Amino acid sequence: KHLERYLAHVSSDSCHHHVACAGLDSWVADTLCLLCLSHGGLAEDELLQLLDMLGYRNHYKVTALHWAAFRNATKQWVQEKPNGLLYFWHQSLRSAVEHKLLGK
Repeated sequence: KHLERYLAHVSSDSCHHHVACAGLDSWVADTLCLLCLSHGGLAEDELLQLLDMLGYRNHYKVTALHWAAFRNATKQWVQEKPNGLLYFWHQSLRSAVEHKLLGK
């Protein structure tokens, strides 16, 4: 439910130029928000598909190199469950994302 609202918000007319204005780096913030809003975690392919839906495609597409750098940089905080779902390992990161990025 929260995930659907987030996708609707960033896809709305008020955020129509979200990707173009913010540039490629904003995909990291959007990825963290998507993970935060998913209660059980998201698979890598699900995250990349959601990012594509948000407009990260063509020259804004998240490449394998970008994704690998993100996974390496967040390895202490974003873990992978045995079923392949990515989730926040530390509540402190979830709290920071909720406060700073989602305005909760």
